[in-house]
Amino acid sequence: GSHDFDFGARRMDDKKGLIVCLRGRMGDIVAAEPLFRRLKELHPDRRMIWIATEAFADLLRHAPFLDETRIVRDAQEYLELKKTFPPDAIVHELNLRKKSRPSDAEKRAAAKSGPAGEETSLLEKFASELGIGIDPEETPRFHFSAESEAAFEALSLPSGYAVFHCVANGRARQWRAERFRSIARFLIDRGVPVAEIGFEPVVNLNDPGYVPLTDCRDLQTLAQVVRHARLFFGVESGFGHVANAVGSFMFIVTGALNGFPRYDFYSGRAKKGIDCNPIRFYGGPTDRVPCEWVE
Repeated sequence: GSHDFDFGARRMDDKKGLIVCLRGRMGDIVAAEPLFRRLKELHPDRRMIWIATEAFADLLRHAPFLDETRIVRDAQEYLELKKTFPPDAIVHELNLRKKSRPSDAEKRAAAKSGPAGEETSLLEKFASELGIGIDPEETPRFHFSAESEAAFEALSLPSGYAVFHCVANGRARQWRAERFRSIARFLIDRGVPVAEIGFEPVVNLNDPGYVPLTDCRDLQTLAQVVRHARLFFGVESGFGHVANAVGSFMFIVTGALNGFPRYDFYSGRAKKGIDCNPIRFYGGPTDRVPCEWVE
């Protein structure tokens, strides 16, 4: 279960605790799921407690390896909670906030290898931060609630729809709104309805083949929308990681980032190119990918 933590009323007195703090963005949390599983395998006798923010708690709240999810509003509240940790609890803090940039040696290797010079996946970054060995080809899993399927069915989406997510963090990952609209029309004209998810509309077409879902904020329902879609189309984003975890066929528009001509923040099947087609511009930002490539 999960609840808001009342600091004045109780202390964290579980002396066999395995505490993992990951308050990061959606992609961070979904990508790190195999590492949570690995930690539980390493400490099966400990009660696993995930400290999260409410906005993203549903991404892992229903995972069978978690014994409890505790909600904090911000870093300050987490620091207050941290004071209550028992001395023999095992604590892991996973908060990659600073984007890595390649060293001079990595830049030279990337220049020599061309498209092969690549950034490390988020899963590998987290595992390296903790010093824990993990299979870099492990695909994250999404853990659904018992109610999520019914919530999805209540949306009554048209059959064979494509799902679009059009917004990413950082200018280098963005693609122009008019291009998303062009690809949406390309699909709709061929009988493929387009449902748009995310927290702000981009496609926003006045067309019966367009289904706006940007008012939906329930992550469990949205993950089911991605899971049942004919295909997922978007930029490298948190919902791209959800698509990887639920097994959707993925088309990802992407480019170079932080000096790497190729970056794959995904692990598992998407990294290996299984049911995943990255449409990539190696020499610059995502915005330089033309519509014709996508079509």
